Parts: sequence; structure tokens; C-alpha cells
Amino acid sequence: LYVKSLIKNENASDIEVASLIKDSAISYLHQIFDPKKDFNTVILEETISGCKDAVENMIDVLDDYSIDGLSKLIASLSAHDFYTYDHSINVSMYCISLLRALKPDVSRVELMHAGLGGLLHDLGKIKIPTSIINNPGKLSDEDFKVIKDHPDFGYGLLCDHDCSHHEGVDFDVIKRVVHEHHEN
Repeated sequence: LYVKSLIKNENASDIEVASLIKDSAISYLHQIFDPKKDFNTVILEETISGCKDAVENMIDVLDDYSIDGLSKLIASLSAHDFYTYDHSINVSMYCISLLRALKPDVSRVELMHAGLGGLLHDLGKIKIPTSIINNPGKLSDEDFKVIKDHPDFGYGLLCDHDCSHHEGVDFDVIKRVVHEHHEN
């Protein structure tokens, strides 16, 4: 409710609002990737619910943004703070904006699917050893083969957990985004 009221507040800058949305999305993504917790249905449900709220707020903030404008907003946010999950949040914002640019009459539900797919696209990386994920150098051929499996892992995680009760979200679409995000 606070974020929604801030979005409507003309005195709040887009950077302030986007930063707050980004922080909330990061906290939800951090929960799912927390190495101290075992992945389970409850964590997945809480993450999806929180990410759905964050995406709805993103849709509202990005309503009038062009791709160029979004690039500048993302650059401002990244200069302000950098988190492990910046990539997923940026992908989500780009998915929303690109879909809106490609399809001006896009529905809010389609924007929700694009944004949620962007936020969750790397979900399968929770099954990849942190030694590979955090490798600062070039991956070995063996490690690269492992990392290439993360779309399959993410798809499997979503298939193994019943997410059907999230109103307005078609998880078949989200599963496809997660599973196919590296297809060329």
C-alpha cells in the first residue's frame, strides 16, 4: 500500500519509487536464493507472491517509459546500489517495457507475465553450486555445462510445486519463460 501511494505521489521521483520497488524485489529474490534455507513450497509461494506485487508496481512506474528512458532509470538505480539480483530486476523491467513497445495495446495480465518471467528467469540457479555461480573468472568446460542446465532446473522447480492458486498468473507462461530464456 505504501508503494502504491508513493507511485501516485507527484512529489516522489521515479528513481525513489523504482529504488523502493527494486529493494522489495531483491528481498524476495534473496529469500529464494538464501543458502541457509532449504528450498521448499512455502519459500517459493512467498517469493512468487512478493514478486507479483513488485511487478505490478513496476508496471505502474514504467507506464510512460521508453526503452531509452528505462536504460537511464536502470543506470541511475545501479549507480545508487548494486545487488546480486540486479540482473533479474533489470530483465523484468526490460521485459515489461519491450512488450509494451512491441504491443501498445498489451493487457496488464500480459505485462505481469512478462515481468514475473523476467524476475524468475534465473530461478534454476539455486541448483547450481555457489562455487560456479560466484566464479569471477572464465568457467571450465565442465562448469559451463553445469550452468547451462539452470533453465531446466528452474522449469523443474516450477513443475514440482503447485503455483496454480496465484490469481491472474498463468504458470505455463512463466514456466516457458524460465525454461526457454536462453533459446536462440
